[in-house]
Order: sequence, then structure tokens, then C-alpha cells
Amino acid sequence: MRPRSVLGALQSMMCPVFIPHPSRKNLRIIAIRALLVIVVTGVKPTDQQEQQTPRSCDKLQAMRGMIIDYCGVLDGTDEDQARWRNLLVEARANGVGLAVLSNDPGGPSADPIRKLEDEGLVDAVVLSGEIGHEKPSAEAFNAAAATIELPARDCVLVDDSIENIHAAVSNGMVGVFYQQFDRAVVEISGLLGLEGEF
Repeated sequence: MRPRSVLGALQSMMCPVFIPHPSRKNLRIIAIRALLVIVVTGVKPTDQQEQQTPRSCDKLQAMRGMIIDYCGVLDGTDEDQARWRNLLVEARANGVGLAVLSNDPGGPSADPIRKLEDEGLVDAVVLSGEIGHEKPSAEAFNAAAATIELPARDCVLVDDSIENIHAAVSNGMVGVFYQQFDRAVVEISGLLGLEGEF
């Protein structure tokens, strides 16, 4: 197969799989190598590998829940907080289950986090200090998903810790590594099927 044919095949196979990555360059190299193996050799993953592989393109567009970290994500600038509020309102209006999962120990210091549930912006607030499990444990992710009555695999995790994102993906979730609202909102909107400006 000539290089142009391989490139064309790769482009036709691309889909919006949002997998956490420490750098775009490394992700690009890994993705191209993996796709080249499939395109050139025709080797497909085994059943076990398919079970461990993050979602297909079809399922990526049907995510039903979002679990969001608080510190480093929802507690940003006033402008970012206002934009998050708009996004959360739109997501809830579209039937997306929303939970905040924080490694906060609980107590009065967690009142700003609980306020998100009190104001109806999210369905649930889950604090590690109250459930006895911290991110990046699967138990913490599953507990948060259970509060919105979904399996973890039907949820997106938005977090500013790459360790938590890797763990979530290993637990069958889709991860969005949060650095800036403008970057993350594009992925989140696509995953949840949301339209509009936030």
C-alpha cells in the first residue's frame, strides 16, 4: 500500500475518540501506529481487547452522564464559573445526569461544592471524605455514577488530574483532561450532543 493510500485510509477511519494524553504529539504517534497496524496488516483486536477499548464512535455521541471534578475545574475564574453554569443548565435540560466528584474530606469547607446541588445545577455531589473512597479508585467513580443512576461506562469524567483521567478510562469511562474551559467545552459538547455557545 502506497503512503497516500495509507493516509487516506487513516483519515477515513478517524472518529472523535477522546482519550486523555500527556501530549498531543505522543497521542498522534500512538494513534497513527495503531491504525497503521490495522490498515496494513488487517489485524483486528481480540474480544478481550475490544472490551477494554474505549467506546466506538456511535457510543461517543450518546453519553448520558458527566462527572466533574470541583477543584481546578468548577472553581475557576468568575467568567469560567458563569460559562460552566450555562453548560450545566443546558446539559440537564438535555437529560444528562450530572455529578460532582471531589476528593474533599467534607465538613463545612465543602459548602461551596454542595451549593451546586442545592441550586439544582447538578444532580449530586459526591465527596471522598463521606464515601470512604478517593479518586483515582474505581470505587469513587462507580459511587458517583450510581448517584445519577448510570453505570460508570456511560459517563464522561472531566478532571484536571491526568492520573484520574487515566484511571477513569481504565474503568470504562471517557475522560476529558481539563486545562482550559475553551478547550474542554468543545469535547464536552460533542460527547453530550449539546449545541450552542457556552
